[in-house]
Amino acid sequence: MVAAVKVCRDSLISAGFEELEESDVWKLSPRGKYFVTKNGTALIAFVLGGNFTPGRPVHMVGTHLKPNPKASCKNWQQLSVSTYGGGMWRTWFDRDLSVCGRLFVKEEDKVKAKLIHVNRPILYIPNLAIHLERESNTSFSFNMEDALKPIFAATSHMSAKHEKECDQDSSNSCCSKDMNFIGEIAQRCNIDAADIVSFELYLYPTEPAVIGGLMEDFVFGARLDNLLSTYTGLTGFMEAAAMKDVVDSSADVMVFAAFDNEEVGSESVPGAASAWTEWVLRRIQKDPNDQCSFERSMAKSFLLSADVSHAVHPNYRCKHDENHTPLFHHGPVLKVNQNQRYATIGCSAAKLRRIAELANVPVQVYTNKNDVSCGSTIGPILSTKLGIQTVDIGNALLAMHSIREMASTVDLLLAHRLFKTYYEKFHIVSSEMIL
Repeated sequence: MVAAVKVCRDSLISAGFEELEESDVWKLSPRGKYFVTKNGTALIAFVLGGNFTPGRPVHMVGTHLKPNPKASCKNWQQLSVSTYGGGMWRTWFDRDLSVCGRLFVKEEDKVKAKLIHVNRPILYIPNLAIHLERESNTSFSFNMEDALKPIFAATSHMSAKHEKECDQDSSNSCCSKDMNFIGEIAQRCNIDAADIVSFELYLYPTEPAVIGGLMEDFVFGARLDNLLSTYTGLTGFMEAAAMKDVVDSSADVMVFAAFDNEEVGSESVPGAASAWTEWVLRRIQKDPNDQCSFERSMAKSFLLSADVSHAVHPNYRCKHDENHTPLFHHGPVLKVNQNQRYATIGCSAAKLRRIAELANVPVQVYTNKNDVSCGSTIGPILSTKLGIQTVDIGNALLAMHSIREMASTVDLLLAHRLFKTYYEKFHIVSSEMIL
């Protein structure tokens, strides 16, 4: 999440966007291009049309992006890790793993966040040999607390120099004899282990994403849920923002937002359920002469909640409603759930279909079987918080929440085109429909 926001931030700066600080007074102007981040793990970018005035609609795409880690057994050095969200944890065994994230480091009288990325395999979670677990091919199960501890070293290979340094560290340092993994990582990143105050580190598979398939029409990679939506949403937003005639003639606001913590309910400061989104939108719509400019804007605004959807698995077709079977290469998937697990309603679906028509993009529909529960998205959260009309949409995906997932290259291009057209032409759709 930290790395994804950094990529988004760098891309926006390269495209001429101005970074705003939450604690500053914002001086916004028509045709202005801006963005603001939260906690380094969430981002909202927006473009004001050339004819913008407070109260005008917002066209928005929203996507989502243990303190003591030491454990040991005999001569093995391991990490004690926490799982996040509903991962398919069995897929993490026998993979080359590493770490990335942030170290919070003392520099003189300040504490600064340092991004780190160890780009080689340093961790491994080995399966138990089949000779010791004969039933593993028929009934594989494991204890998540005990079996998901990755190995990073044998005891005899730990740095004697570092062990001595850790013995001398103050109690306020995050590096101690029982936390030598953090110290070793810091040493490799040219950071003094004694200066580490705190950390946020995440395991990741080192195998890169690739274009695959006989016809090279698939993407195989980690974290496609939901980097696919973030990538296509951001690139569509940036292309529309670069169209001078579109921005100059618009009276509305284009917004792209990427949130953290969706997989665990979004209830965090950088999550979609926080007050942050409303605060940013209120500041955009602020008008000292109109106390209701924000509310008037939301009444006319629209949100595309972009998150991946389940493609039909060819080996498990029984898991899908026979009349709603999303396929690869057939375009983005409109997600519907009558219990409001998705925010799509009749009028928002109609607007999405019209946008797709203008973009020349096919649209599929997904709804879960009555005997199979479905997940949710940021759509219902933001539509409730903001009172904004919302549609849930996303590309079809296989192996969702596995360590490596599978998607369609064709659908990536179609989603990009849909988002670009949405930003470019939603004012046309809005004027056509009295809904």
